[in-house]
Amino acid sequence: MNTETNILIALFLGYKKTIGLSYFRGKKIVCINSFKYDSDWNALMEVIEFIENIKIEPQPLPYEPFVSHTDYDVNMYGYKIEIVEQGQFTKEIVEVSCKDKTRLQATYEAVVEFVKWYNLNKMKKSLVDSK
Repeated sequence: MNTETNILIALFLGYKKTIGLSYFRGKKIVCINSFKYDSDWNALMEVIEFIENIKIEPQPLPYEPFVSHTDYDVNMYGYKIEIVEQGQFTKEIVEVSCKDKTRLQATYEAVVEFVKWYNLNKMKKSLVDSK
């Protein structure tokens, strides 16, 4: 079990730490051992759906005032898993090869890398916005 990265994903999904090894989101309280994003497709699909539902409202540029929102897509191919940012342009955020690992392992790895990237960029944006 990848406890540290499963907790990283749980926090990304909105879980908060309570007492001991428990976490909660809304009215749901779960033990740390309940996070099985690394071994359960159903749990991992919840994260993928969460990622794909993130919407970012862009700052319009003076010469292009009608830019639509940006979102993320998780693409699963036979040989790789990728997470891309879709907006005016498509930008690859994460790409993980499926070579020497299962699709579940590769998808989990891609999700972990995306969460790290997202958290880092969210932090940078909040620092810029606070100035």
